[in-house]
Amino acid sequence: MKAKLTALAALTAITLLAAPAHADKAAPAMTKEAQQSLTPAAALKLLQDGNARVAGNIVNTDILGGLEFASKLAGAKVIAVIGHTSCGAIKDACGNVELGNLTALLDKMEPAVEKTSAKAGEYRSSKNDAFADRVAETNVKHAIETIRKDSPLLAQMAKDGQLQVVGGIYASQRAK
Repeated sequence: MKAKLTALAALTAITLLAAPAHADKAAPAMTKEAQQSLTPAAALKLLQDGNARVAGNIVNTDILGGLEFASKLAGAKVIAVIGHTSCGAIKDACGNVELGNLTALLDKMEPAVEKTSAKAGEYRSSKNDAFADRVAETNVKHAIETIRKDSPLLAQMAKDGQLQVVGGIYASQRAK
């Protein structure tokens, strides 16, 4: 079954997605028909083009409010939490970076850092790409758990089969 997303789902319900963003690009104008026929793959293409993202896949009441609006009122059928490899925010969380308001954002990723085990002979560090990428995977799972736990509305919609909450990892190219 191909779940359809509205444009609002692509730009709000996918607010949680973290993929390379390009702040200089505006969201494309879409007709209502185009919005209603947007498939998850097309929504991810919009995301890849940098139209919606939140660093670190953090979940808070503002994000949940947007997700609830997109799902219950605008008809989004899928919330996709997509992390990515080589995530700077995840690496900063692994490295305990402290910098102004960024510190509070990174603190919200700390549970994923703590839950992720280092493999034998491996070090837990922002400089260890394999560890940081596993933290990104754990962070996606943590975000999904938080959505289900902190939004009874979304949890009920998922239980009733009206909504899917899914996760994944986008394999970005590492800078050389």
